Amino acid sequence: MTERRSGNAERRLAHRKRPDFDQQACLGATIASPLLLQWEVEMRNRIRICTLAMTLALAVPASAQEHGFAEFGEEVQRQCDAGEFEGLVAVQVSGLTAYFFGCGLETTRTARYKIFSTSKLLTALAVMSLVEKGRMELDAPLVRYLPEAPVGWSTVTIRHLLNHTSGLGDHTNELAGHFGLDHATAMQALLRERAIAETLPSTPPGATWRYNNFGYELLAHAAARVDGRSFDKVLEDRVFAPAGMKGAIVELGGRVEGNLTSQSDPRLASGWNREDKSGPREAAVSRSFVQLGAGAVHATLEDMIALDRAIRGNRIVRAETWDLMIKSSVPTSAANPGSAYGLGLMVSERAGVPSHGHTGGVNGYVSTFRRFPDQDATVIALFNTGWSGTRWIEEAAGKALAERTTP
Repeated sequence: MTERRSGNAERRLAHRKRPDFDQQACLGATIASPLLLQWEVEMRNRIRICTLAMTLALAVPASAQEHGFAEFGEEVQRQCDAGEFEGLVAVQVSGLTAYFFGCGLETTRTARYKIFSTSKLLTALAVMSLVEKGRMELDAPLVRYLPEAPVGWSTVTIRHLLNHTSGLGDHTNELAGHFGLDHATAMQALLRERAIAETLPSTPPGATWRYNNFGYELLAHAAARVDGRSFDKVLEDRVFAPAGMKGAIVELGGRVEGNLTSQSDPRLASGWNREDKSGPREAAVSRSFVQLGAGAVHATLEDMIALDRAIRGNRIVRAETWDLMIKSSVPTSAANPGSAYGLGLMVSERAGVPSHGHTGGVNGYVSTFRRFPDQDATVIALFNTGWSGTRWIEEAAGKALAERTTP
């Protein structure tokens, strides 16, 4: 039976005595170095000492073993010590934080991270909110909402776009080429161009699964058209507000000295890339605003925890709608029969435990939001290291949760 923790237990964990450490000294020791952006070898030991102190100060549970996450916590610590990730990890059980860990120098719960393709889940929730209200239909053709789309796309439906079976090509690079400042104008230009070219799907809609970022740009454009406002406002009203995601924002484009760039986000954790494990770090640069529907959300750990609680409480869409999003999954590969994709959700097992959610990232940031419904639990990870994987933490969480609920 799943363990449940009282509000008093939650408060005891949150207010436990924390180790003493000089955070400013840690930050000063690294920031003062002119070699920070190169993260040279001689700095790494000093940073790791500071990281460990900050990790201990940020950890919520008084005892991971007490709450059934001893082995999970050891694995997270190993991955942190090995430099495999920096960022935040949380496990929610029955809507409460059962485990929390911070690794690195930007591990505050209010720092924002680019969640990249995990944004697709939020786009799907916004679309399904419109479906619930009768303003969109899952099996309606895209051209009902975007009549300027190519005639050859007339059999592509909203459902096909949500589960990546549209058969369309990925025109994201073309979209970037049309970008002036806003997504809607760029999409209109691209659709006109594709209509003139009489572009057809590369495979019959519904016949083949193929991951396609551009499908979510079409969904964002259609939802914005239906709702009568820009898609960032659609997300704010239909997802962020009912979920209580008070820190989440949508990245938009702007111009600095005539150059197209992302609008500034002062709370964004610095994202890092590296070519190989021993190489220097390089600051990540990305224009996520181009992918307004597929990957433009910046969110804090608190925002993702709020999202989990909102899904549990049916505050964004009804329970039957959420179930439909999961049960409408299609296989993603004959070579991987356990992997499927629903309406904005990846559906698969982790350590033999049924789960669903979404992952995102590569360029400077990596995220996962993975729910384990049988255990009423969710693992959340927000990393600002583009080389990090997420499968290991999902598998470790699945194993820990299975063991907690085994008599």
